[in-house]
Amino acid sequence: MSLLHTRTFNTTAHWVLAWCAQYTRDLPEEVAAARRDELASDLHEHALWADEAGWSAGRLRRDIVRRLVTGSIHDVTWRVHQLGRSALADPRHGKTVRTAQRITSWMLALGVTLTVLGGYTYARIIRAIIIDDLRVPPLMAMLVGVLAVLSLVGTALTARRRTRIAGAVALAPPTLLLGYVAVESLSLISATGVQIAFWADHLTATAGSLGLLAAGVGISSLLGLVAAAIWWWPPTTSMPATEAGAES
Repeated sequence: MSLLHTRTFNTTAHWVLAWCAQYTRDLPEEVAAARRDELASDLHEHALWADEAGWSAGRLRRDIVRRLVTGSIHDVTWRVHQLGRSALADPRHGKTVRTAQRITSWMLALGVTLTVLGGYTYARIIRAIIIDDLRVPPLMAMLVGVLAVLSLVGTALTARRRTRIAGAVALAPPTLLLGYVAVESLSLISATGVQIAFWADHLTATAGSLGLLAAGVGISSLLGLVAAAIWWWPPTTSMPATEAGAES
């Protein structure tokens, strides 16, 4: 069987094209399409040459993966160069790309922070339950666990452009609730948490001030997520006038 038709080659080619889709994101479509076509042609020629040389599918895969790894730095450099060219050719496109990158970075930072906070709080709750240090309401433990998982899922979805709206949706509940729930939980099971909560209440002369602060930050961040979801929402293309006339 020709190497072109083996599952090994097709899977390896899929890896290469998936990496191509990743580093050509946010580039003009004609540039990204030309890069994909160039890689597809190169993979085809590579497989034909390997077939004639009598290579096995495994050897071809290893060689393609080697080229993928060693060429990744060049791919990133090429992307930076193309972003600079597109920004010069169309300043509005360059500004859009930079804004999209900032929004994505903020969402990823938010997701990682929530995941770490949720994981740490859940681990402390489980420890308190195991050592019978303090009776923790089961509903609170379950809520923290669910919010931590949602944070992790939301972060993973945010990493891909096509799923960033879903990532914003998944991050919404932990963004709104996790800070407040974590503060309330740690103030029950952690001596340090109790002391910090006491100091915050003393300084502000308000009971539960730390929880209120966490709730305020959560609400503000949730508004940011709503704005991010609106930004990533697919644009609606207006119907051409000729088609609109035909429809009416």
